[in-house]
Amino acid sequence: MTERVYTNPSFVARYMTRSLNYENTSLIAMAKKYYSNRDRWLTHKNDVIIRLVREIDGDIPQNSEKWESFCHQQVLLFHHCRSLEEANGPFQS
Repeated sequence: MTERVYTNPSFVARYMTRSLNYENTSLIAMAKKYYSNRDRWLTHKNDVIIRLVREIDGDIPQNSEKWESFCHQQVLLFHHCRSLEEANGPFQS
């Protein structure tokens, strides 16, 4: 049986307040390589396999709420940011 490890929701909060050493590291890269132990980031012995469960299936109209949610997820995962406001950039949503 394969052991499953789930990301603690506070991982994202700790990521947003990470030290400057990891300034240019995306959330997905941090989750693959590091784990947080109290106030320190420690390196996993091996890269962790990240499994994303996407809500999108098939063709979704680009003006839909699901499309916006998908795009928001991608920005948070693959672009480094320190807050949701920074991730949104000049856009309202």
